[in-house]
Formats: sequence, structure tokens, C-alpha cells
Amino acid sequence: MKPYKIDWSKKETETYVMLYASQNISVSKKTKRKLFVPELDKNDFKRICSEFSQDNDFQSLQKILHSIKIFDYSKTEILHLVDKLKSLCEACKHSSYADKIKLNALNKLLLN
Repeated sequence: MKPYKIDWSKKETETYVMLYASQNISVSKKTKRKLFVPELDKNDFKRICSEFSQDNDFQSLQKILHSIKIFDYSKTEILHLVDKLKSLCEACKHSSYADKIKLNALNKLLLN
């Protein structure tokens, strides 16, 4: 895996993961910000959104896996993050079967 230069906090990493998981769900950025990490500063959220919008799918996954490794997420922390992702999917009436498949794939990647 190519190392990426990431200057995120743990909360910003969670935001990036949530953005990745919900990219096809029709929810406003304001709503996403409130659902994901409400304590994250508005400017930091905009910066993470901007970076996310410039990354392709492969880059996003690499950054997520690299961040999880850098912050040495425990299995409990990963499960908590996955639970947040599931809650988001369940809360959005517009989530599709494809979103659920993506969530399951992300779940498997994070737990390995």
C-alpha cells in the first residue's frame, strides 16, 4: 500500500470514512455534518469534503486503511465506526442495495 500523507485527526478520519460510505446517499452536506461528527469544526468538515471530492475510489480506500493503521484503531473502535455507518444507512430512506453492499465491503476491509 502506498503511504499517503494524511494530516487528519481521528475525528476527521471518521468523517472521511462516513463520506466514503455515504457518497451515493442523497443527503445534504449540512445533514451529513450533523450525522457524522457533530463536534467537528465547520471549516475542518469543508476541508475533508474538498479532499474527498478530489480522490477516486481507490485513493479513498487507501487513505482510510492508512489512517486506521496510523491511529491504531482497536477492534472496538472499528466496530463503533461500523455501527455509525449502519445507523446512517438505516436512517436514510434513500440508501440502496448497492449502498448496503458497499457498507458490508467497507466493514470487511476495516475489520481485517
